[in-house]
Amino acid sequence: MSRRSCDVHLLTSSQVLDILRHNVKLEELYRDAASKAFGFCLKYKRGVEFRRLCELLRNHITSQVRPLARSAAAAFRAKCTFAPSAQYAALQGAVRAFPASL
Repeated sequence: MSRRSCDVHLLTSSQVLDILRHNVKLEELYRDAASKAFGFCLKYKRGVEFRRLCELLRNHITSQVRPLARSAAAAFRAKCTFAPSAQYAALQGAVRAFPASL
């Protein structure tokens, strides 16, 4: 697969994850998309893109935790989104799998 094709695939994956993270009903689909993106990085040995994907998921987790830290009332009014624990679990699974594949 060419470098450009890999870049397009990973950019698309990032955009899909950004869209899916806002809908709690699509949490499983979010997890599947993250898993497939990590699998792509593993298959084509794309270490830099793997780190970018990890950073994207880390930002998603951080954005979920911040409103909770402000106050209980603010967290209650915040939009219902994926549990940070689910996003963290997906990230941890990928991080464990990546070094073993290289």
